[in-house]
Amino acid sequence: MPDQSPVLEQLIYYSSARATRQRSDLREILDSSVRNNERLDITGVLLHHQGNFVQVLEGPVAALDATMSKILADPRHHDVMIVYRKAVDHRAFPSWHMGFIAPTLSELKEHPRVVPMRFGKPDFSEIGAAPGDALDMLRMFVEKSR
Repeated sequence: MPDQSPVLEQLIYYSSARATRQRSDLREILDSSVRNNERLDITGVLLHHQGNFVQVLEGPVAALDATMSKILADPRHHDVMIVYRKAVDHRAFPSWHMGFIAPTLSELKEHPRVVPMRFGKPDFSEIGAAPGDALDMLRMFVEKSR
């Protein structure tokens, strides 16, 4: 019998918040995301810095499509851009239905190839130029937060 498991993809996107997020808003978003991602078999991690987000999502294609449709329609986000998407053999964040990290500016500056600085602020738009480096950076932040 052929393997019927869904194709696994990994996706990286960035976006900006329309308004400054309060910690309670972020907690509500994270709690909801954990529930939804667990139900949809999605794993990943969300990086937040000064109203900007970078997120890695991993899971079945249909689940990623549905999740991205919700994110694109969410009025709390703007400038949503998918910077990387491809089929993968395994997950980079298998035990995180929604990991969350909030690095400092100095921590982001340690990764200039992944997160270039523009006018002293991180420019996440170029994170897709080195997705392997971006994943390594996110893994490092996840490990530091454990």
